[in-house]
Amino acid sequence: MIWLIKESKLAPSEVIESSVAYFGPRGWAGLEVTDHVDGFSRFEGGGRHVLVQPTRQPQSKGSEVRVESLEWDHTIHLFLEEI
Repeated sequence: MIWLIKESKLAPSEVIESSVAYFGPRGWAGLEVTDHVDGFSRFEGGGRHVLVQPTRQPQSKGSEVRVESLEWDHTIHLFLEEI
């Protein structure tokens, strides 16, 4: 399992929307959305998972994005490059 953290210029809600578009059933990874709320989104498929948790940065419009992955390491690196 891997945890990665990146600062993004996107607001937390935009990060969540992007994660669903990227990892969800119609996205690149085609995973099932198992949780999707304001604070995080979780995706599963094939015994693997991705968890995306954006947090608003106090003095900016952006967010800190924490991503946990089991077996999707390369894919989350690509996602973090996009956001």
